[in-house]
Order: sequence, then structure tokens, then C-alpha cells
Amino acid sequence: MSASSVRLVSETAESPTRRPSPAKNIIQLDLNDNGIAEMQIVSSPRSVETIKVDDDDLCCSPLMLTPRLTYVPGSALSALQESYDMRCGDRIAIGGYGFIYTARCRDSGQTVVVKHVIKPPYEGRFTDTPKCDVEAELLHKCKNLGLNNIKSCSGGVTTIFDTYSDIDSLYMVCKYEGNDLQRIIESTYCGGEDSTSSPSPLDWYTIRDSVLGTLTALHHCGILHNDIRPENITYYTDQDFNNRSTTAKPTNPTVKLIDFGLSTTCHCPAHCKLLSHSHEYANAPSDIQKNAIQQTWSSCTNSEFKRRCLIELMNASTQLSSLEALFFRK
Repeated sequence: MSASSVRLVSETAESPTRRPSPAKNIIQLDLNDNGIAEMQIVSSPRSVETIKVDDDDLCCSPLMLTPRLTYVPGSALSALQESYDMRCGDRIAIGGYGFIYTARCRDSGQTVVVKHVIKPPYEGRFTDTPKCDVEAELLHKCKNLGLNNIKSCSGGVTTIFDTYSDIDSLYMVCKYEGNDLQRIIESTYCGGEDSTSSPSPLDWYTIRDSVLGTLTALHHCGILHNDIRPENITYYTDQDFNNRSTTAKPTNPTVKLIDFGLSTTCHCPAHCKLLSHSHEYANAPSDIQKNAIQQTWSSCTNSEFKRRCLIELMNASTQLSSLEALFFRK
């Protein structure tokens, strides 16, 4: 199911992917060829109701946050396992809100990253959308605007593939972007598990250029990351993915920002319009995406947001300089 399609299965449904019996209700939300949202309420094979949904309401709707959302505990994991094999992966990180695993796509065999967020109990949990779902929505907007592949700085944000959500858990499937800087430094230079291998030198010029370039692009789209640190910066080269000899010279380093769980957005009219209509730029040429982003930034009237953007850029630059200096003293 595409990111623009939402399937909401009632509590009594057996599975989010099985066809329900006639007594069970399904809400199917899709974008048609003209970009108009249509919602179908199916109570039985003989009863189908179609509802027109305004684009603005759709983009702000909690349903758009979770392309596959059910209220059945455990159903998200069951749906995830149909497309991604979790048994082939490893747990690579533990955070304050959940875990991060690697997995394998059953169709392509591609390695992916699965972020599992355990939803906290909260009042009205059966009707409200928890804040942890917002990260998935934001990554979809970044993807629509072309921020997952910024060629000018060999960077961008991580690419999201799928999202699965039920009442207890959120599973967010993203592209595997290599190891994060913290893991690379600890494992290869600080006596970590992989310290016996011959490390490839880190290209700090590319790291700095990519991080600051990606942050600038995010800011122009009205997004603050709010959590720049080595654990949230990934780095890989062609050598890492082509199984070349560790003695070969690494080429084409790529740097990505991950973990947007603490991100916030600008609420000025220009940025609200861009983000709420980001789906309109999903298949647009890169020059059209860039022009829309530049015009939006020029029209931003939120001086406080722009001040915070400048602070985030300065803090990121200082942090990278300190990390590079520490790295070369080792």
C-alpha cells in the first residue's frame, strides 16, 4: 500500500491484511488520479459509501500519519512481517522510546532499518494519534520535497519506505544508510567490537558539508531537527556497500540525518502551506521542488524560527569541529 493510502481496520477485524467478514467495517482512504482524496466506508461487500475529503483536511488528518493503522494490539507487527523479515536482522540500537533493528525486504532482499516505538499509555489513546506517529509523517513530507537525496551536498535525510501502527506500537521502515558516526568511531577507533578491522578514513569535509547543507534544506522547508549528535548522523561509502577490500580508497561518501523524533516545524502560513501540500511535489522535477522551497523560505515571517535555525546550524558546526579535533587526537 502506498504512502498516500490509508487502511483503518476496526477492533474486531482478524488481521490488517486479511479480507474481513461482511460484519466488519473498513475505512479505505486513497488519492485518485486528480489528487482528490476519497474515503470508502465498507460495512459489507454490498454496501460501499464514498466520502470526498478536502486536501487540507487530509494533510492534517491523523490518518495520514500512519499509512497502515489498526486498533488491534500486535497487528502492526503481523503486517510488517508480511513484507519484511525481522528474523534476518539484528537489534542495533536501544533508545528511550523503543528499539532499532535491521531487517530484510522479502521482495527485493534489501536490508532496511525498522524503528520500533512503544507507545506510552495516554488518555484517549483509542481515538487520538500519539506524537510518536508524527515522525513518520514528517519523513514522508521530506521525501515528497526531495530532501532524502540532496545531491549538491551528498546528503539528505533518511528515506522512509513504510509505516505500520497499532494501538501499542509504531514500526517505521527506512532505508539502511550505514552506521552512525558514534558507532563508527567507537567500533573502529576506540576499541569497540570491530576495532580489529582496518578502518576507512572519515571524510570530515563531506560530513560537515552534508550535515550543514541538509540542515539548511530542512530549515528552508520549515523543519528543525533539534537533536543533532553523532548517533543521528550516518556515514557510508561505495566501499561499504560493494564489499570492496578495506585497503581500497573509499569513494563517494554519503551522509544522512536520522531520528526526527524531536523535530518541530514552523507555523507561519508559507511553511504550513508547503508542508501540508508536500504530496503535490512528490513526483516533480528537482528544480520545481527547489523553487517552491526557496519561495517559501523567502515568504517566512517567523523571525523566531529563523533565529532558532541559525542557532542549530552554529551548534552543529561547533559540534562537528569538536568531534573532528577529538578524532584526530586519538
